[in-house]
Amino acid sequence: MQRLAFVRGDWHLRIYCCQRSLTLDGTELARDQSDDITMNRALAVLNGQILTAATIEPGGLTRFCFDLGCILTTYPAPPGIYENEPAGQWKWYTGTGPVLLMRGDGSYSVSGPHEKPDDHQWLPITAPVHVADAG
Repeated sequence: MQRLAFVRGDWHLRIYCCQRSLTLDGTELARDQSDDITMNRALAVLNGQILTAATIEPGGLTRFCFDLGCILTTYPAPPGIYENEPAGQWKWYTGTGPVLLMRGDGSYSVSGPHEKPDDHQWLPITAPVHVADAG
């Protein structure tokens, strides 16, 4: 099942500097090392799906669950891959509200939308965190 959508809104999720995998009903559609054609096809399946939940594990593994069955999993890249470590894995912008940031060392920060990186207070994830009705 799919829906075609061109989504615009205040909330958005930015994924970067991490390893990732996109699955649909348990079948991997693409991963961070996939070629462009495979990645574009996988993103076309994800397009229009509604983010419904997220689970963040200690160590930084995160699962973003979507309403039509896609799961986007992000996890830290091996050490030494990125110049500025610990590198950020993702940012979850909530419109005019706070921004949730996750780093590859398993720590997070909640900040204002225009805070500078040096202003962040980083805290470790010590137990799984589950957010339902995420979007």
